[in-house]
Amino acid sequence: MSFFVQAIAFFIVVVLQLAVVGNIPLLHGTADILLIWVGAWALLSKGKGAWIYAGVAAVVVSYISAIHPIVPFVSYFFVVAFARYFQRRIWQSPLIALLIICFAASLLQSGLSFVSLVIGGVPLDFSTSLVQVIIPTLFLDLLMALPVYALSKDMHQWIYPYEVEV
Repeated sequence: MSFFVQAIAFFIVVVLQLAVVGNIPLLHGTADILLIWVGAWALLSKGKGAWIYAGVAAVVVSYISAIHPIVPFVSYFFVVAFARYFQRRIWQSPLIALLIICFAASLLQSGLSFVSLVIGGVPLDFSTSLVQVIIPTLFLDLLMALPVYALSKDMHQWIYPYEVEV
């Protein structure tokens, strides 16, 4: 049952990313709620489900995007690895941990995208890319982290209710 609910939620997040969030740019940057969802789920879950989310998300993004397929794989697996690090070390405030993870992952994903495009022969100016794409993407990802975290936490508590000791 939990796998079915997670699969439906993942499908909804992918559709929202493609249909809604991807079409609302700030300058030329867009939010990546799929990246945020994977990070939030990796912070909340303790099993291997987050790694599966990362793999499926990387496959979906590399299929629908024109960017080199290495970029989504590195970005999404970095999100899960970084979230697991925070989960082991600094588990006092998961929301602040998610904001740090989103910031680092968005920066990594934007940087890797820029490098892969430059290596691919696209003439890009770094300062223009930074102002027009990278910084707006960081801002939108941090802005979207709050509602995505709230939804993922509610879904996680619904699927895996906490045991109460009496």
